Amino acid sequence: MKARKFIPALMALMWLTPAFAMPISDPPSHNPTSAYIYNGWTTSDGLPQNSVTSIVQTQDGYLWLGTFGGLARFDGIKFTVYETGKAEGLKSNRIRALCEDRRGALWIGTEVGGLTRLLNGEFTTYTRENGLPSDNVATIFEDRSGTLWLGSSEGLTRFEDGRFTTYTTKDGLFGNIVTAITQDREGRLWVCAGGRLTRFDAGVFTTYSSREGFPGKGSLSVYAARDGSLWVGTH
Repeated sequence: MKARKFIPALMALMWLTPAFAMPISDPPSHNPTSAYIYNGWTTSDGLPQNSVTSIVQTQDGYLWLGTFGGLARFDGIKFTVYETGKAEGLKSNRIRALCEDRRGALWIGTEVGGLTRLLNGEFTTYTRENGLPSDNVATIFEDRSGTLWLGSSEGLTRFEDGRFTTYTTKDGLFGNIVTAITQDREGRLWVCAGGRLTRFDAGVFTTYSSREGFPGKGSLSVYAARDGSLWVGTH
């Protein structure tokens, strides 16, 4: 069975059908998750390592999982593992971030091996030697124009036309440790940098703190929803 057909069916089965299996006589539960069935996969099922750091579903329907033991592709039944020594071009098994771009390339951020692109079955890795500010890539985001943005311990990096451009505290970024990136409906980038929420618009960084009514410190993740709202995960 093709992955593009199987995966949605798997997810629907996991999240929708259990409600119909509940006996009619059962009293309503106060636990909102009680009607769901949870399936778990570990190393005993073929996962290379149990610390799953990132998940993305690519256009062909496969699920890709980043772990601290390698990269895994899941078709709903079995895992195919890619790791250093077996996947030429992949320089680290400690995967931190995954992102598929509009061309269908899978971008892989690693803890010590830089940024890797998987396209047409071939791995290509970029490191400090190619202009990457740090070989520890924590987050990857593609904006609406097709530009790739990277977060690392050395700032916010734009990757465009084969060139890396990095923004740091010298350019107005609050902190150089970037953990999350997203883009709102107006095209502005929002970045969690140095534990603060920062907006990047027209080349200018604006950091939000308690003075604007925002909790301030400890911003680790950010997501721009379709309705225009911005969701921020903090300490």
